[in-house]
Amino acid sequence: MDSRIWGETMPRLNAASLRPIAYDRRGHGPPTDWGGCDYDALADDLSAVIEALSLHDVMLVVLVAAMPSDRNRKE
Repeated sequence: MDSRIWGETMPRLNAASLRPIAYDRRGHGPPTDWGGCDYDALADDLSAVIEALSLHDVMLVVLVAAMPSDRNRKE
């Protein structure tokens, strides 16, 4: 999944006078060089987006999707 999942939601948020911004984390979206992927790097990336766009009073909305593992599968 990448930021395109928000495509249908973005116009509704704009209509509500909000400024939605969707960005792809490392390893998501178009192929890129991950350059290492740990929580500190991901937090630094988000901070860079917020600073570059001069955002204030930010509300984060995230989508977390996980594939079930075999050990969590019910027989």
